[in-house]
Amino acid sequence: MNYDLLIKNGNIIDPSQNINKVSDLAIKNGKIADIQDVIDYKRIQESVPNLVATKFTTASPTECYRLITETDLQHFLGEGNFAFGSLYGECSLLSSLAALTPEKIKKYFNYGKNKEYEELFKLQLEISLVIKSFLNSAFEFKAMDGAYDKMFKKASGIDMPLKLLSPYETIPLDVYNKSFENLKSEYGEWLST
Repeated sequence: MNYDLLIKNGNIIDPSQNINKVSDLAIKNGKIADIQDVIDYKRIQESVPNLVATKFTTASPTECYRLITETDLQHFLGEGNFAFGSLYGECSLLSSLAALTPEKIKKYFNYGKNKEYEELFKLQLEISLVIKSFLNSAFEFKAMDGAYDKMFKKASGIDMPLKLLSPYETIPLDVYNKSFENLKSEYGEWLST
């Protein structure tokens, strides 16, 4: 089916139908035409011949398995699910932490690519702890991913403004500073500056 717009990886909440999940949302003629789960990527791949890749940073291990094994698409997975995707086949890494420590993230990618699973999952655990340490103070804000990405860029030494355009919520500078101090004290070796 052809859609006017496909919103990928959106938070779908509809209390009337007891829906609260991350899915794709298809729009046709200004109305919701379809809510798509991972299984629909096979159908999308077949109906959109020039689609070559997806971004899926919140996939569970089961969803990673299905994404990698049921389609021929290239999937860009986040730090939290790249290791699981690597178990099942080739995938790419979309990393916010790469700005902080490109060497460690390159190692992480290569561990997955080379099927060095013990090292891959050790580093995944450390990455998860670093992200939690850094973003813990900012989690109270319902910010879009770009707000957190700006924090990572700023922490890497780039003079990145934290401000986002309305209607998006900006992470306040004092919260960023607290987050940066947490990161520096707990995982200072992750800072490349």
